[in-house]
Amino acid sequence: MHGSTTAIHNYNSPYMAKKTETVDMASRFAEFKELKNIDKTTMISVLEESFRNVLAKMFGSDENFDVIMNPDRGDCEIYQNLQVVPDGEVENASTQISLSEARTIDPECELEEDVAKPIIFADFGRRAILNLRQTLQSKILDLQKDAIYSKFKEQEGEIILGEVRQIWKREMLLLDDDQNELLMPKEEQIPGDFFHKGDMVRAIVKKVDNPNNNPKVIVSRTDERFLTRLFEHEVPEIHDGLITIKRVARIPGERAKIAVESYDDRIDPVGACVGVKGSRIHGIVRDSQGRKMSKSLGNGIDPLEVIAQYGADALRFMLVDGSTPGNDMRYIEKKVEAARNFANKLWNATRFVLMNLPEDFEPGLPSEEMLDMSDKWVLTKLNQVAGAMTDNLDHYEMGLAAAKINSFIWDVYCDWFIEIAKPRLNSGDAEQADTARRVLVYVLDKALKLLHPFMPFITEELYQALPGSAETIMTQAWPTFDAAHNWAAEEEAFEKVMDYIKAVRTMRTEMNVHPAKKTSMIIETADAAPFQNAQVYLAKFAFATDVTFTEKYEGSTDGMVQVSTHAARGFIPMMELIDREKELARLNKEKAKAEKEMAMFGNQLNNPKFVERAPAALVEEIRTKFAKSQDKLANIEQSIKALG
Repeated sequence: MHGSTTAIHNYNSPYMAKKTETVDMASRFAEFKELKNIDKTTMISVLEESFRNVLAKMFGSDENFDVIMNPDRGDCEIYQNLQVVPDGEVENASTQISLSEARTIDPECELEEDVAKPIIFADFGRRAILNLRQTLQSKILDLQKDAIYSKFKEQEGEIILGEVRQIWKREMLLLDDDQNELLMPKEEQIPGDFFHKGDMVRAIVKKVDNPNNNPKVIVSRTDERFLTRLFEHEVPEIHDGLITIKRVARIPGERAKIAVESYDDRIDPVGACVGVKGSRIHGIVRDSQGRKMSKSLGNGIDPLEVIAQYGADALRFMLVDGSTPGNDMRYIEKKVEAARNFANKLWNATRFVLMNLPEDFEPGLPSEEMLDMSDKWVLTKLNQVAGAMTDNLDHYEMGLAAAKINSFIWDVYCDWFIEIAKPRLNSGDAEQADTARRVLVYVLDKALKLLHPFMPFITEELYQALPGSAETIMTQAWPTFDAAHNWAAEEEAFEKVMDYIKAVRTMRTEMNVHPAKKTSMIIETADAAPFQNAQVYLAKFAFATDVTFTEKYEGSTDGMVQVSTHAARGFIPMMELIDREKELARLNKEKAKAEKEMAMFGNQLNNPKFVERAPAALVEEIRTKFAKSQDKLANIEQSIKALG
């Protein structure tokens, strides 16, 4: 029975005044029990009480009524017990009945006996039925809330699985298998956890409150009991009582220590908890709807079919990329397709590099003085990724490591560095071309080694094609952080140039300016060196014919379009190609975006808990981003003012 409906069945009777509505109450009972977690006995009690409350309002009392619920047959019977009195002597119709009327019910009844008069509830009209429904609805709602509260109160300290339904700034909403709402506040989430809508998350029921009879279930992934329960689930020796967890100490997202004791000399408690592969806490792969794969549902995935279509590397990478330890994940075919596309991207990038190598090419990095700003930028990025991935793998954060190498290869190496290298490869300068080739091969070699644990087949194939490769990539040293390849100043300088190029390209796209149209530009910046060293890139990617640099531009802005970043402001004479109002709209859009960014970073810095508890490096990073957003906003506002 749904909470919003009332099921009433009336028997066919000669005393029935009119045809009444019938509803299959038995099926409603079963449905209610399954969906609402309320047992049949409780439901019968609620129904009977609801009927009695309505009867009491109609007749003044329900004491002389019998309400009989027949859940198995799906009906309800109501009888009014009345005392038989002589005809014409009925003083209270609620407790008495005349002899003649009584004998229409029971022909053998006598005076002063009791007669059970059938009550046809539907005959009392729509108002009575509506009253009954409202009463039932209220009681069922209270019953549901009590059932939810009791259910989760019993589960406090236990693992629960929920699907991410909504993500807010301060908390996250999960739904369990019964669609009950679970709240995970920000402070109960592990730093570094990154979930999307639809992800399956394991957490512990931390506490259950019931303010104003509205159950509120709080779940946590930072509670010490969470790690304990995970080990109890995953380690059979702990579950069987052969190993006991004595103490847990953890800094969520950073490190954890567990003290264990074995009661069997044959069992190594540490080895049992660590496991053969270094981790005993695993999630499972569910279908796209978040259901467990089973034969009965017919939702299983044949990995051989997936491999035949997309390749083993694509399937392997999809299962690792973005996953978090101990959490379930969904199998989504589009993610496998995206992993296949990533493999294709890497294959095409490698083919491009090999096509531009001479036959006598000798691999190896050139001397530092031969490296330009873009070379030092990509080598620094590679160095940072190698260090971060090593740390991730040391902490069994496979998903984070896979995501980092994915981003580096696609966004840094393929989308930027290969394109940046092309002008030097085709410049006619033999030394610059050779430097570009050496850096391309060096970075690709290291990137393949970093990717190899996640995509072993394609990385082995591509590695073997590189000049100077060994017999197999599997025996090669793992790339680690190298302080000699950390050029922070050059990295920052080149990213200033990149931000400016992105701003120019975005502006031209929004203004629908054809790429073949090149113009001169004036760049206003306090630090001109990075832009002066990158004029070849400005010509290629910002479509500049010639560039003038100045600390403060005070000339006329008539007929000029302006682009702004935190480090520079560009004046480009293209106003004759575009509409002034459109340019003003674009700048206002950029202003709103910059204000939003600045507000976001400002809110973080104004939060004492964030400043006190967050790692110092993260706080400093946010301060830097806040300062950059301030500078960018100031430049945009100057551009808007210049347009009038």
